[in-house]
Amino acid sequence: MLERLVIFGVEALLVASASLPQTARKQDGSRRKQNGYTAISVARRAKHNGTDMSLKMEPPKKPEWLPDWKDKSNYPDPKKAGGRVWAWEFLRRNPQYQQLWEEYAVLPPGPIYSGHSANALMDIIERFKQDFGLWKPAPPAMTTADPEFKWRPKFINQKPRHWGLPVNSSDDDDGFEMPEIDLEDPAEVVVKFDLRSQINPQLSYVAKLLKKEVKRLTDAGVLSGEPRARFAKYANYLRVLDAKLSGVSNKTIGAEILGVKNLEYQKENADFAFKSAQRLRDGGYRFLAAL
Repeated sequence: MLERLVIFGVEALLVASASLPQTARKQDGSRRKQNGYTAISVARRAKHNGTDMSLKMEPPKKPEWLPDWKDKSNYPDPKKAGGRVWAWEFLRRNPQYQQLWEEYAVLPPGPIYSGHSANALMDIIERFKQDFGLWKPAPPAMTTADPEFKWRPKFINQKPRHWGLPVNSSDDDDGFEMPEIDLEDPAEVVVKFDLRSQINPQLSYVAKLLKKEVKRLTDAGVLSGEPRARFAKYANYLRVLDAKLSGVSNKTIGAEILGVKNLEYQKENADFAFKSAQRLRDGGYRFLAAL
């Protein structure tokens, strides 16, 4: 439940706080098939409507590299794997990330300095940064056992985002529009500061509020204390994602992955686990990378 607070001129919507180059292109081009990931031309995958040439996403397809969800040994060990490992395992299952990598993979291998390919390359690199928080992307087929996993993927350190209204025409680029703030997870926070008031008292009180919210949501089971405690669930979440993509029913997922024996609760538990896994796959992995 959202709590609205106004303290020292600070208006805050609090939900929780969980925790707060160029790529080797030639090598990628030669290794795409070895990695089990076949680059498909975006031109064949894209569907265009009239003069609108924007790429439309197709329904997720099962990649060739997807592990067998029945075999637990195909997944990271919660006792050994760190946050970066879990972040990559969820991200590489993201359909939008897979599609962007395909766009990258069909570009000509080797150095690109000018022309259409150079513009396309720079655009894709920027999208890796902005959309997925990566300095150095990696092929979705890459496993954490690959020697190259030591240096890629490389995640961008998470920093708080901020917005402010423009005060003159130089700040207003083609008309300013305040972004719509969308909280995607109970572990996210939006805080509004009033710079007309003293800064330090606002920061001090917000810090206390965040600690209070962390405790409240930890007690409620939304946050699970130490990161290692949460890792225990992630292997099952990955298996749930892979099973769903393989066409496995919720009842089977509930029984064989989650160990739910009561038939009445198998579907409910499978739905909950799938939604939790989707949140990690579609953005929550960014916070895991810093753990």
